[in-house]
Amino acid sequence: MAMAVGPKDGSLTQLYAATSPEIEDGDLRGRYFIPIANEILPSGYARDEKLQEKLWDFSENLVKEKIGGI
Repeated sequence: MAMAVGPKDGSLTQLYAATSPEIEDGDLRGRYFIPIANEILPSGYARDEKLQEKLWDFSENLVKEKIGGI
């Protein structure tokens, strides 16, 4: 697989997710697609709920530090 694709090929995955009858009625939340229109399982890190919570807390604290309270 090439490391970079042109705009035409680069848009195919998003077009597939937005228009495909195969997934029109499906629940796409939390699903991960890579070029071209291949669904894969996110990494273990991405699925780790404790890491998700730590990232959320870190991000929230960084925003508070930089722009004030939420």
